[in-house]
Amino acid sequence: RRILDGRKMSKNLCFLAAINPYRLRTGKVKSIGLQAKLNTEDPMRQLVYRVHLLPQKVMDYVWDYGRLTDKDEHAYIDKMLSCSLIPHLETELVFASQKFIREEDDECTVSLRDVWRYKKLCNWFYSIRSKRENQLEVKNKGNNICQLLLWIYNASQLQSSRHFQSNESKNDLKEIAIILALAHCYFFRLPTKKQRSKYIICICNVWRSKLAWTKTNNPLCADIFLGIINAEQLSYVERMHVPDHLGAVAWNASLMENVFCLIVCIVNRIPAFLVGKPGCSKTLAMQLIFENLRGKDSNFPELPCLFEQRYQCSEDSTSEGIEAIFKTAKRKSERDGNDVTHVVLLDEIGLAEISRHNPLKVLHDRLDPFSICNKACRENRHIDNLPYAVIGISNWAL
Repeated sequence: RRILDGRKMSKNLCFLAAINPYRLRTGKVKSIGLQAKLNTEDPMRQLVYRVHLLPQKVMDYVWDYGRLTDKDEHAYIDKMLSCSLIPHLETELVFASQKFIREEDDECTVSLRDVWRYKKLCNWFYSIRSKRENQLEVKNKGNNICQLLLWIYNASQLQSSRHFQSNESKNDLKEIAIILALAHCYFFRLPTKKQRSKYIICICNVWRSKLAWTKTNNPLCADIFLGIINAEQLSYVERMHVPDHLGAVAWNASLMENVFCLIVCIVNRIPAFLVGKPGCSKTLAMQLIFENLRGKDSNFPELPCLFEQRYQCSEDSTSEGIEAIFKTAKRKSERDGNDVTHVVLLDEIGLAEISRHNPLKVLHDRLDPFSICNKACRENRHIDNLPYAVIGISNWAL
């Protein structure tokens, strides 16, 4: 009848909608983090997407276009990375990574958005490491924190990463940037050591088969892969000042990984959700980051100054409350410019997921840099990313 709220709609209006499928998970529900709070009887936890079944009258108008075939996905990745650092090598590595994550988790876990994130981070790592190499000076050799970190990590891993970088050439920097971007987009999302070990083997095999494309003929093995990541984490952690009110801080592997991942996501304004049981340094990592990233007067002058926009989620959270904090962050970001990054921190976001108001439905539009709500800000500032950074902290998998 084409009637909306009692009024007839124009005949030249055409409606299009993109929807997520109502589909059951093929494997077990993720058991990352705390389990006691989860409502295991919630039927929506068995779904890939938290959506309701479409009305029967609408089903006649639904077109299921499925997913890309492997051949098409490879072609898309090849096109997206055609202007990257080492295009042919990166195409094979990213394609293998996409396939690995899909096999380990679910086919909807990765998409071409991950390829876009990889490309963005690869260029960023190459740029920032190139600047660091030009300004590199050996400082604070006797620093106690550095000694502790070197004790934590296997010396052979760090030695392997130094061997990988021994030529100090631009090609080495490119290859290191590729490894760091792969680690950030794919490696760190894997929850178990077994899965991470399998991923490293997968990447090393692809790297070995395409060694001719690396130009430097640097081999890659697990020790080198982990050593490069650990060395990069050290470069951030060793510059961090621990304020007195935080007390004594143990720089363990979990805290170092959290700090590193969050800093990279915040600076590049890529949304990140940190999941883990209480006591695994999620909140501490954010506190250290906010204390240290203070702009040009801090130990990180090359990184922007951060301002926190916190929203404490609960079982009574509403979509209006979450939208309000995003609007505040967007308004302040437009006012302050690129030297300042406002960080929307959604603390205990797992509680909002079980809210009867379903408040997280507004996140999709707010986390997409190309959405309508972020279009004006993006055009005014000539950027292709979000006007703010977004971090979510949860005690269990969403």
